[in-house]
Amino acid sequence: MIKVQSSLRSSGEMKLRTSSRFLAVGASAAAMVLAATGVGHADPADTPLAATDLIINGSGSCLEIENSSTANGANAQQWTCVFQGGANWRIFQGGAPTEWWIINEKSGKCLEVENGWTHNGAPVQQWTCTYGVKHQLWFIDGNRIQNKATGKYLEVENSSGANGARVQQWQYANVRGQHWTWG
Repeated sequence: MIKVQSSLRSSGEMKLRTSSRFLAVGASAAAMVLAATGVGHADPADTPLAATDLIINGSGSCLEIENSSTANGANAQQWTCVFQGGANWRIFQGGAPTEWWIINEKSGKCLEVENGWTHNGAPVQQWTCTYGVKHQLWFIDGNRIQNKATGKYLEVENSSGANGARVQQWQYANVRGQHWTWG
């Protein structure tokens, strides 16, 4: 199950809170997004959240943070799913109903495009979640994940099936490396 949440500290640092409803992991991320629009205000409970693995279609591998690092700037990559902390993610609603933070379960850091770069091939990494940083926000549309700041899509470089393949952003190309499922 995925728990979708929405709450922020005014200081700019994200405060994670428990939402009032669970959403079952559906057949697609689109179903999750549509269901999430009905989620009410979050309550302040500190209950741990269920995590999910973000799995790339075609290769069947998981999005993970290299070596399950907890450091800012650690790179996102693809690896065989072994269900360790570096490959587990939580999804939290950002400022608007269609914006999402994708947060690594082990580090508690947000998936982002490095430095908010807008070019094709810009690396994706993790960094401390900060309110107002648009390159940490993502739109989830069916099986595609688009960065709010850049308009580019999360993809595995060259749609590779290899362990350690780099995760980057790229303009929409409808290739298997840009198609994601939740597991």
